[in-house]
Amino acid sequence: MIDRSTATAPNFWRSDEFILLVNYFFQEDYKKEIIQSEALKYIQSLNLYFSSLQVVHAKSIEDIQDIFTKFEQWSSEGTISYCPYEQKVFNDLQQSLSSVNSISKALKIFINSWLVLTLSEDHQSTEAEGALLEKQHFIRERDQHIIKAKKVSVLREKGGLCCEVCSFNFLDKYGMHGINYCEVHHLKPLSKNNHNNITLLDDLAILCSNCHRMIHRKNPWLSLLDLKEIISFKKEIKVA
Repeated sequence: MIDRSTATAPNFWRSDEFILLVNYFFQEDYKKEIIQSEALKYIQSLNLYFSSLQVVHAKSIEDIQDIFTKFEQWSSEGTISYCPYEQKVFNDLQQSLSSVNSISKALKIFINSWLVLTLSEDHQSTEAEGALLEKQHFIRERDQHIIKAKKVSVLREKGGLCCEVCSFNFLDKYGMHGINYCEVHHLKPLSKNNHNNITLLDDLAILCSNCHRMIHRKNPWLSLLDLKEIISFKKEIKVA
């Protein structure tokens, strides 16, 4: 349950939100709408998580802009604040920006992982993949639980979903619009299995759309290493 009836309460901003906002404020582009929107979406995701545990205050882009305006005032010497408690928190965080950055990164990893997390966090599929289903034609059934589990595993280990061939990251390129987007490639083609099989996380790879298409363009498929070598060779030609 999200409640805005007490939007002016002293605890309008939780500590986790405040840390994220301070982290964004000390980025050069914090005044840009795309940066403010990204901050808002992370905070909305946190609110969605906490809403099942406690009453939370819904936030808007105007709230983000208002608090950034306060940050600007508080970061100026000699400013007298009408929110002394919040200003004290801001000043304390301002003196520990390295910690703020680390905590913000951890919060983002948690949010990204939670958004793709399923009820089952098994490190292998609990269902067999490759079962044939008859619709208009036969297709291979893929278990979406193992796909989501792979994303969560990589997010927790590396903090982001980067293509294992070219290192492309949809979040870095497209901001929150690209959050948690990637394609998951089966290293062992399901089509070559004549029986149901269990898929492990190590049987999967994170790929961008382009690299995934290039691997599947011709039979036999390219390996990840094959495609890396092609990209590396093209870079060497450009340098020469």
